Amino acid sequence: MTSHAEPVEALRGANREVGGGRHWAQKALVIAQAAVSLVLLSTAAMLGGSLRNLEHQNFGFDPDGRYLVSIGSPMLANYKQEQLVPLYRQIQDRFSAIPGVRSVSAATYAPMSGNQAGHDIRIQGKPEPGPKDDVSADWTRITPRFFDTIGARMLAGRPIDEDDNGNTRHVAVINDAFAKKFLGTRIPSASTSVRVL
Repeated sequence: MTSHAEPVEALRGANREVGGGRHWAQKALVIAQAAVSLVLLSTAAMLGGSLRNLEHQNFGFDPDGRYLVSIGSPMLANYKQEQLVPLYRQIQDRFSAIPGVRSVSAATYAPMSGNQAGHDIRIQGKPEPGPKDDVSADWTRITPRFFDTIGARMLAGRPIDEDDNGNTRHVAVINDAFAKKFLGTRIPSASTSVRVL
């Protein structure tokens, strides 16, 4: 616009009109810029809202002051199966010895990690599910004090302790969603038998 205007006329504010085609192109560019700015502002507002919601979301455990350490598969370092339990105990003992550490526990899959193992579940005394019924549940192996370490509250029953090992009766701690999905709304009794397929 400036290149086609006379300098004296431009200073006086006159001759502001340019060719018709150029005038519409400029208007279209302004409209496109305004639309892109509106989309970017809307996206930023939604992202801010999502981050705010995530900050106040109830995860079922207390994330404050907790740290997650991921350890690769010891099998890759040629550890044998019978060496794993002593290895994990040694790792936990070393972490527990760090000043300021209050509790250490281990899990095959950490909460919110996105990794999990799942199996189909059958409950003793309940009819076999149909082919389209969702009977899968995710699980993880944990060590004693896991729920205290992550700050999760037990609703009923007891946590996993040192007496729970491969030589004793298998036990499981389930969450509220599992109880509602597979057992109705009742609290499972100690005699309830869950079969993993």
